[in-house]
This record gives sequence, structure tokens and C-alpha cells, in this order.
Amino acid sequence: NSIYNVEIAAVVKYPNGSFTSGTSINYGLFGYLDQYATLDNVFIKNAKIVLNEHTENVRDIYAGILVGYADGATINSCSVIGSIKVVRNIDSANIYVGGVAGYIAGNTDIVNMPGNYATGVVSTGNNAYVDIELTGSDDIINHLRAEKTVAGGLVGYSTSSEISKQQVVSNITTTIRASIGGVVGIVGGANKTNIIAVDVSPKIVANLASEATPDQIGLYVGSVVGLVNTELEINNAIVNYVDIGNDANYAYANMYPADRIIFIWYDAK
Repeated sequence: NSIYNVEIAAVVKYPNGSFTSGTSINYGLFGYLDQYATLDNVFIKNAKIVLNEHTENVRDIYAGILVGYADGATINSCSVIGSIKVVRNIDSANIYVGGVAGYIAGNTDIVNMPGNYATGVVSTGNNAYVDIELTGSDDIINHLRAEKTVAGGLVGYSTSSEISKQQVVSNITTTIRASIGGVVGIVGGANKTNIIAVDVSPKIVANLASEATPDQIGLYVGSVVGLVNTELEINNAIVNYVDIGNDANYAYANMYPADRIIFIWYDAK
């Protein structure tokens, strides 16, 4: 179940009137997976996604190397290696990108290390080894809100889902305001997300064009999760190494409500 050299070059640019307000677009090996979908032991290597946003009237863009949007799906023992680049040219859509999935909801489960790793078919035990770059044009770079561009080493946005027994290496760089997590960019929605037994090695580097202010958050950054907007349980998480640069624009980062996080066991090495 190995797939090599997947490349998605998406210039999100369509004639005026192509979309009505509220349209969403999904990118990935699978654009959308529902509750009837189960992926087992899918291994993707040398994947590349480039999103170049130009179109108005698009509400949400979801992109992941494996799947753009998963609603109730099961993703078991899968692995991705590759890169994602987002170029923002207008302040229109909410963009969610993740190594495995852009957005997960509806009790989606992302579980277990690659099954082929034990047999030597897969050379790494990582579920995601990704490089993510977030950038934008000079015209709009100071108008974006951090919540509108979301990136996670494994998942961009998670609601009502479970992530367990995952090993993630994420290298994320940004020149725009964004919400960034080593595993998940934002955890939100009405119901709790569980993150269990994850092993993450994140490197997150920012070089923002302008400094943040208290009413305009520059970055939400976290080694596991960038921004938490609902109840989150983290159980048995290991953070091996964190590099979050030395940028003055971090003055208003990590301002999520910590009382919503339940840390059962957490080890930052």
C-alpha cells in the first residue's frame, strides 16, 4: 500500500461567480472521507502540496497529504512524508493544512504507528514527517488573523476526534499570522478531542512582517496544539525537541485557555 511522488499544485483561482459564499474545497490523496471509510497501512512518500490562494467566496480550504477533510473516518497505521506550502494572496478563506489531514471531525480516529514498520517495509516509524511553509503577499500579510491560517504536523483542525499512538516530526515556518501546533493546529468544536500516546518532534520558526498587538494575536503556537477552543485531553504525550525561534512577535502567542486542557501525563524532554 505504498504510494510515491504524489504532487498537488492547486492554484485556487476561478472566474468571478464560480463559487457561492460558503463554498469549501478539499485537497489530498483523498479529498473527503466519511464514516464508512477506513484506511489501513497506506504509506505516502515524497508528497508535495502547493496551495496558491487567489479566489474570493471560498469559505474553507482543507488540505492534507492523505485527506483534506475526514468526517467519521478511521485512519489506521498510515504514514506520510512530504511537504505543504500555502501562499495567501487574499484575505478570504480559512485554510487548514496538516501532514495527514487538513480537518477531522465526527469521531474520526487517527490511530497506531505504521504496521509495515515492524516488518521493515517502511523505513521510519513516523506517522507524519512533514515540512510546512506558510507565506503571503505583502498586500494582505498584515490583515490576516491567526485563526484563518491553521497548520499542524499531523492535523490542521480537530473536533470530536481521537488521535492516538502517533509519531510526528514537523518542521513548520511562517511569515504570516497563524495557528500552529506540532501535532494539531487548532482543537475546537462542541465535543472533546483526545490526544493519547503521541511522540512529537516539532520545529516551528516564525518571521512575521509586523509585530502583533494585544487585540491582533500574531501567533498561536504549541509543541502539541497551537490553539485550544474546547475541552482537550492529552494523555501520555512526549515532546522530544522544540525549537520556536527567537522572534519578538511572539509576545502575544500561546494565549489559549489552559483550563480546558486535561494533562494526564506529559513529558517534555
